[in-house]
Order: sequence, then structure tokens, then C-alpha cells
Amino acid sequence: MICRYTTDMKPMLIPSSDYIAHVANAVDNAHKRIASLSLIFLDHKATNPLLQAFARAQSRGVDVCVSADFSSYSYAAGYGRPATLNSQHVQPATQAKAYLEKHGVSFRWLGSDNMWLIFAGRTHSKWIIVDDTVYSFGGMNVHERSTKNADFMLCIQDATMADFLAEEHARIIRTDAHESWYKSHSFDTTIGTVLIDGGFPGDSIIYDRACQLASQATKLTYISQYCPSGRLARIMKKTGYTAYYNQPDHLDPLTKLLIKTSQRMGGIDNTYTREPYIHAKYLIATMPDSSTRVITGSHNFATAGVWAGTREVALETSDPAIINLLLTFIGAHIV
Repeated sequence: MICRYTTDMKPMLIPSSDYIAHVANAVDNAHKRIASLSLIFLDHKATNPLLQAFARAQSRGVDVCVSADFSSYSYAAGYGRPATLNSQHVQPATQAKAYLEKHGVSFRWLGSDNMWLIFAGRTHSKWIIVDDTVYSFGGMNVHERSTKNADFMLCIQDATMADFLAEEHARIIRTDAHESWYKSHSFDTTIGTVLIDGGFPGDSIIYDRACQLASQATKLTYISQYCPSGRLARIMKKTGYTAYYNQPDHLDPLTKLLIKTSQRMGGIDNTYTREPYIHAKYLIATMPDSSTRVITGSHNFATAGVWAGTREVALETSDPAIINLLLTFIGAHIV
């Protein structure tokens, strides 16, 4: 079901299967701005309705800006497969850019064109801003597989948050043009704190804050595509936790290696037994006073991206409505 927007719209969780259609509907009702940022942006049958909606919005005079990481080419080619920018394997990436630019949409690839760089200098942040509505704080990219993962985006109507992320979007484009980065930082909103990793190697406000919450908590629920690693894993082992991440045995060789390495180093037991690939990423912390806090966003809570300098976004919140949405997601898609 597609939601029609009202001025008092409460936060919603849009599951992966509904995401493209939901955002395309919102874009068709946009009046002033659209800013789309993702790690992967490809033109497939499943994603083409969104690309078409972007083109229609641009033709109406809406300011549409789309940015995605250059690793879209690596994903399209298949990691480990030799490819050039003219290869047939990468056509979904090439076609996405060409289609949008043909219709006047501003499009920019971010990061290095070295398709062998997995983490270093990557933009892993994900959001789509439609006027004053923000789709973010989940793991959704714009490609076909993303619509089949155990994943979501939060949909939040908040003009201040939308303005902040729109400026962050512009800042990423400016700094990426000079192959530079900036320190992580945060921004308070009415429903929580937006946390931004600016790509400075070794500097992650998201990972640090997750460790701080975990060290204070009496119970943790962890959801990510990867096993936690580093300081967070050591803290979790001292705290009561339930962890859900992908079982490595049937995954591609690179992901399998990453998860198995983290398992050996961190020793965090895995409770996930379902088949859909987990791509959601959040940490729920029960505090000593029985209150609950959550960090949800693009960060996988793994240290590889921290030290490589990966751009990320997350929301820390104690908002009961959002926490209930995330708990419901666990029951429907994870357990």
C-alpha cells in the first residue's frame, strides 16, 4: 500500500519489497527538491520506476540531484570479475547515469574508479530526500537485489532533518570532488540525533556511540549483515546479547571471508536461521533504568569500514514509535 502524505505523518518503516514503489509515489508528488544518495545505483526492471519518477520530477522543474558510489560498477560486474567501464556486465550502472542525465537530472559518481577498492573512500550512506520527507536510517540501495533483502528505510517527515541531510549531500559532493573527507559529527532533531561519518579514516561517531551505548546497556539486540568486530564485539561478550547476522556458508566468497574472520576474532554467536539476506543494520540497547535506545542506519558495526574511512549515516533515538517499528521488523523478517 502506498502512503499519501499528511502534515502530521508519523514515522514509518518501509520494507524492502515496498521501497521503490513508495519512494516513486512520493517523488511524483514532490514540489521542490529530491536528493538521492546510495552506495549502489543501478537501472533494472525493479528500479526503473524510481528512475522514471526522478525524470518526471525534473521535467516539472523539481531540483533532482542523484549521487551514488562508483562501486556500483563493481557490484554490477560481480566482485572479483574483471570488467571495464564499457563491459556489458556494468550496463545497469552506465544506463542509470545516462538515462537520468538525458532527462536533465544532476548525477554524480562518488569515490575512486578503482573497482577493487571494497571499503576505502566509499560512500556507504543512504538516503532519499523528497521535499521535507527523509527516507534513511536503513540499508536500502537502488538495485534489484536490495528489494529482496531483509531491509528497510525509515520514512520521517521533518523539514529540519531534510534540510540538514540536503546540506550534507551537497557537502559530500564538494569534498568528493577534491578527494577529501571531514570529521564525523552529529545533529539533534525532535526524534533523536543524526550521526554522520564524514569519511575520515579511523573516525566514526556511529561506531563510537554504539560502543558507548553497549558498554552502558544491560541487554543488546544486534542486527547487521556482518558479525560485529573490534571493540563492540568485546563489549557485547560482557553483556547479555542476541545477535542476528548472515550465516556465511552460502554467501559469495568475499562476504563469507569477512563474516568468518569477524566470527573468529569477535566470537559473537549468531541466532539468525532464516534465508533472506540481512541488510538491515541496527543496535537496540536496554539501559539500566529499563529505557531503550537504538542506533539504526547504514553502518554495519564492523571496524573495516571505520579504518578505511567509509561515509555513513545513522539515527540514535529513544522514540517509542521508531523502536516499536524496529521490534516489529525483527518479528516479521528476522526471527
